[in-house]
Amino acid sequence: MKKMTPILIIVVLGLLVGGVFLFRELRRAPLMPPDYDHPAKPVNDWQRSIQIDPRTDYTGTGSKKAPVPERLRMEEQRQRPEEGRN
Repeated sequence: MKKMTPILIIVVLGLLVGGVFLFRELRRAPLMPPDYDHPAKPVNDWQRSIQIDPRTDYTGTGSKKAPVPERLRMEEQRQRPEEGRN
């Protein structure tokens, strides 16, 4: 019984402290969601507002960087895994 008493006291104190924190949090937190000035926009309307890009040329010829396959090949050459680098 002497070993159980400190454990019971710690458990009861822990529950009391947890209850106090929970009570404080519930008093501060709003229970109702805030009222917005504007009505929510339905998801379908939101999705319709997204414009689709009809272009099919995504080669990146106008970019300053090399195209992705070329960059990967150059990086592979730089690391040379067959020589044990990196």
